[in-house]
Amino acid sequence: EIDALFIKGYSTKGDNRGYGLHLVKESIQRINGRIYVHSLLGAGTIITIEIPKSRDER
Repeated sequence: EIDALFIKGYSTKGDNRGYGLHLVKESIQRINGRIYVHSLLGAGTIITIEIPKSRDER
């Protein structure tokens, strides 16, 4: 079900939700970043985003 988090419109809540993580993933990929999800049932979920340095910062 983790992969489903990034599907446009996917939600376990209903009510026209489910666009946030889809948009985040698209935005991160557009700048060559990465997004990871680690989840343990009953313990919680960690979402990690890696954003590359700009050319000026290298």
